Amino acid sequence: MRAEGAFGFPIPFGFPIPEDLQTLRIQRGALLAAEGDTLDVATLLPPPGGKPRLSIINTSAFTDLSVLQFWVSRLLIELSRLARRRPAKTLQAVAFFYEADAYVPAVGSPPTKEPMFDLLRRARSTGIGVLLATQNPGDFDYKARDNIGTWLVGKVAQDRAIEKMRNLSSRPATQPTGHFFVLANGQSLEIKSDRSLMATEQMSEQEVARARAHRLAVRAARPKCVKSPLTSARRSARASRAPRGQSPA
Repeated sequence: MRAEGAFGFPIPFGFPIPEDLQTLRIQRGALLAAEGDTLDVATLLPPPGGKPRLSIINTSAFTDLSVLQFWVSRLLIELSRLARRRPAKTLQAVAFFYEADAYVPAVGSPPTKEPMFDLLRRARSTGIGVLLATQNPGDFDYKARDNIGTWLVGKVAQDRAIEKMRNLSSRPATQPTGHFFVLANGQSLEIKSDRSLMATEQMSEQEVARARAHRLAVRAARPKCVKSPLTSARRSARASRAPRGQSPA
């Protein structure tokens, strides 16, 4: 006896792969559907030798944590694939992950954990830097610390997190707000971060949309630079009168 599984594959007894594909189609069918933009990391990064580009990915639409972790795991895998396809000897991109303890937790194995470890192990040799930020260092899997070259540690209030940080530095991270320890190559350097001159605040999605629409409207209304025919004629006349071998001023 055989049963039809995902994508028409038969399901032999004791053979779990078609059943896993069927489960994946049911639970993550919307993410696998051929709708929306394709996840192509190369379009988010500048071409080799090109002008630096800032790409921000907003994941607030993923209200389900499991769906969010599934999508981020695909992003991590695509970053690793890009690193293998176009390695560079110099820094070509930096990937920044906020609240990274959700992707590499000390307890549990979400789908993002192994791809993140793989990226930490291999990305630096291909010119891709990885920045992981967390407000709860006690929940971060410190097995990854051997693959992290530089730590920037701010004030840590949790006793459990302070105990874990002692493996990185003998000085507890109990300094005032705005002071940081830079831990690299077995050395510790304390620095102070001054307040930014630019005030920042969080904006709602509607406010971001209105600000973007206003910026596009201002850009469209901006007059374009048109060369004057008289100026072009004068330049042509000066070029024709210039002595041979001497460029016009």
